[in-house]
Amino acid sequence: MAGYVRDVLAAEASVVLAAGGREGLARAAAVRPDLVVTDLMMAGGTGEDLVRGMRQRPDLDGVPIVVLTAKADDGLRVQLLRSGAQDYVMKPFSPEELRARVMGLVASKRAADFLRRELDSQTRDLGTLVVEVATRRRELEAALDATRLARDEADRASRVKSNFLALVSHELRTPITLLQLQLERLARDPSPSDVQRAALPRLIAASRRLAAMVEALLEHSRAASGRIALRHEPVLLRELAEDAVEEERVQADAKGLALTVTAPEDLPPISTDPRFVRVVLSNLVSNAVKFTDAGSVAVAVLPVDGGQRIVVQDTGPGIPAADQSRIFEAFEQRDPVHMKHVPGVGLGLALVREICAALGARVELRSSPGVGSSFAVTVPHLAGDRPELSLDHPIASA
Repeated sequence: MAGYVRDVLAAEASVVLAAGGREGLARAAAVRPDLVVTDLMMAGGTGEDLVRGMRQRPDLDGVPIVVLTAKADDGLRVQLLRSGAQDYVMKPFSPEELRARVMGLVASKRAADFLRRELDSQTRDLGTLVVEVATRRRELEAALDATRLARDEADRASRVKSNFLALVSHELRTPITLLQLQLERLARDPSPSDVQRAALPRLIAASRRLAAMVEALLEHSRAASGRIALRHEPVLLRELAEDAVEEERVQADAKGLALTVTAPEDLPPISTDPRFVRVVLSNLVSNAVKFTDAGSVAVAVLPVDGGQRIVVQDTGPGIPAADQSRIFEAFEQRDPVHMKHVPGVGLGLALVREICAALGARVELRSSPGVGSSFAVTVPHLAGDRPELSLDHPIASA
């Protein structure tokens, strides 16, 4: 997400990245930026910590702050604005919305800085100053109008997309279920014809593929609308990883891939939500097997400070650097549609990103074309009571 925000703003601003609130405060003190964009949930200091820290420093008190959040919580937004944030952006957002809001606030800050410098230096006459102030005001009003328009358009587009996906997915589930039931009845026929015997495996595989696509659309629709709540309990990540690997064992064996799981025997349970960790593992392992034609897929679970780390490594074709941010967006895929030969609708990694954000986890990708890819997810240990969170929390860091 950090890289994605940088790419969105790079055409109009110079962007410096930081991982976590504490590092962000140090970078802001060194760079003296025109504006700070921060996630709410991050390892290494939250967005709220960063807002408070900046507002306690005279040299950073006037720097505008935009908070990225996926919580549809009016109380939280009021609290952020009261603590010193100038604006918030709800996830998912469009690049145009973020760019318009950020550049509007930057224009406002520069106008205020200009006015402050002019008043301090007193080098220009009052008439010239009034003209300059009026010009800056018009620029600011235009930027604010563009920001409001972009926000309204993004909200409308997001609602239309979510409603459409939910409607289409629900309408497809019934005929697909009926189709699968009829195929199962045919498969139990004690004396199938030669045509049935040849066609049934392909028909059953195709119906399962279609059902999986529809289920992915439904999951994405639920995530985007924030209708899924997060809970945590003691979980053995090693067992979840073993289950995910066994689900893909048949597909891996058919391609001759070595599919392995490694984890310390004494690895303790971690407090997190097993439902969503299972979805993350299932998507990462399934993708690795799907895109790897030869070699191996290895899953490892390791202890790290404050949590545990899941690594899924493959010997597939790899992902070019230019595509590594794009593939985490919904409906984006590695290959163009007219060239793709692997089934899927491009929602697996988008769900991984959204779920990791909700869990407060950090997802990292390392990949080189011709060498393979490694997806690593660091899951934090959630100790003590924690309020339920909506599934579309912002990603922790990149």
